[in-house]
Amino acid sequence: LFGPEHSQVLSALRASIADGSTRLASGALQSEAIFRTRPELYKVGLAAPVLTLAKRYLGLDCYYLGASFKREAADGRACGTRQWHMDMEDEKLFRVIVYLAPVREDGGPFEYIAKPSSQEAKVYFRYRLGFLSDDCMRKLASEDQWRPVYGEAGDAVLFDGAAVFHRTQPPTRADRYSITLTYASRHPLELQFSSRLSRRSRRRLLGQLTPEQQACVPPPVLLW
Repeated sequence: LFGPEHSQVLSALRASIADGSTRLASGALQSEAIFRTRPELYKVGLAAPVLTLAKRYLGLDCYYLGASFKREAADGRACGTRQWHMDMEDEKLFRVIVYLAPVREDGGPFEYIAKPSSQEAKVYFRYRLGFLSDDCMRKLASEDQWRPVYGEAGDAVLFDGAAVFHRTQPPTRADRYSITLTYASRHPLELQFSSRLSRRSRRRLLGQLTPEQQACVPPPVLLW
């Protein structure tokens, strides 16, 4: 999915999480913070194989909407993206979640509802944006339709965040470490600040990329 060079970056990160040498406060590091502290990790999302896959799924040239490096603390809280939602940055989105530590039951697996049921729920709730509780989701999709995705360190989950309801199942037994990479068309509905780099960081990054990769980097945040 990422080629040998970038796969080695992820392997080293998995090893450092396993031995405790990489620690992350509960929450997430977004694109700018990742690029400043771990530029090699940010550039994993610009690997040629995954860019090709994103373009093929979207049917269009794509923007790389950056990376999010997350630790989900095992506190059982159903807040934020631990609640059911669809992503709204574009009409189609290609997302890749890479588990950086094993994810078992009670360890915060990615969870989704298949596209037909998700689309029915979207119409039923007249959903446009925001989060839905478990009680709301049970009105249309029974719990046997909620599909958790378990995996080993290094496994990847590929999905369209604009097409299916999904969430991080609240972890209760073990923290979950992951990195999420996002791709959209070059005319997305929204370019969030968290998905873009500052002008200075973007200029530094572009000097390290091929022309094809450069075209996938969205405009900078002009406030920085």
